Amino acid sequence: MTSPSAAEADTEYERLAAQPTAPIVTRLAIRNRTIAARAALVQFVLENQIVRTYFSNRCVSVLCDEAASTEVAVACLASALGLDPNEDDIESIISHLVSHSRTLIVFESLDAIYSPTDPEQQEATDLLLTTLDAVDQVSLVITFGGPKLPECVDWKFLPMTYDTEDASEFQPQAANHPQHMTGSSAVSFPSKISS
Repeated sequence: MTSPSAAEADTEYERLAAQPTAPIVTRLAIRNRTIAARAALVQFVLENQIVRTYFSNRCVSVLCDEAASTEVAVACLASALGLDPNEDDIESIISHLVSHSRTLIVFESLDAIYSPTDPEQQEATDLLLTTLDAVDQVSLVITFGGPKLPECVDWKFLPMTYDTEDASEFQPQAANHPQHMTGSSAVSFPSKISS
């Protein structure tokens, strides 16, 4: 079986992306020790026109290393979604998310709030991720460099072999081609369709 041409893949992806009744749910974990390499990939995904079109520009990122706690990460998520960040009510965030057909949420450097040395923070982060995981309209991506990944979500992994201090070496050229897309974003994101 041959791969489709880029033009055929573009047409098919645009057709699939135009179907608002079949949200694609992804749960992707990207592990790499180098923050710069993870940030480069996240920036590429968030700025990718195909991804932005698929999610109707509803792509948000939470910088967990700046948040420093799950509570602050929730406030940052609310703010990124255009909600009141002072109202740290996860129910209002969930209500907002289910009112849209698709939203991509990226938690960058999740290990900053999911530390093995702080079980209380881990529990709060697990609760947040489990709650978001239950929303069919949400696609989740996390980046992390730590040794322990939250087990509360069935994560798929993006193999990222770029453990380098020089993020300029990271060139995800294949990610521009829809034939490498099986979910909401580029570079072989696994997916499931929820009705």
